[in-house]
Amino acid sequence: MYEFKPIRSKDAYEAALAELDGLMKMAPEPGTTEFDHLDLLATIIERYEQDAFPIERPDALSMIRFYMEQNNLKASDLADLLGDQSRAAAILERDAALTLPEIRALHKHWLIPVDVLIAD
Repeated sequence: MYEFKPIRSKDAYEAALAELDGLMKMAPEPGTTEFDHLDLLATIIERYEQDAFPIERPDALSMIRFYMEQNNLKASDLADLLGDQSRAAAILERDAALTLPEIRALHKHWLIPVDVLIAD
């Protein structure tokens, strides 16, 4: 059984994952010792993964392109949203920064988080 301590190496991480896999296969019921063990182990693993494999926030253009790809949208759809085809092209080519009204439109209609749209 996994000894509860911080994970500080790849080997310890892999051991914890193996232990977690075994516990999940048991499908323990809430309130049992096994369930509590699974919960604590998952928390320790999550902490290690956050530190070892950080995920950077995407920049505005990456997020816009991702949204467009996921929703089968084209540059013309962005142009329709922004009201200007040349402006949409300039944004997609990183030749222009988003304006406040464009940020508001992207957030309102495509639900892209504002903090992503305003980040450097």
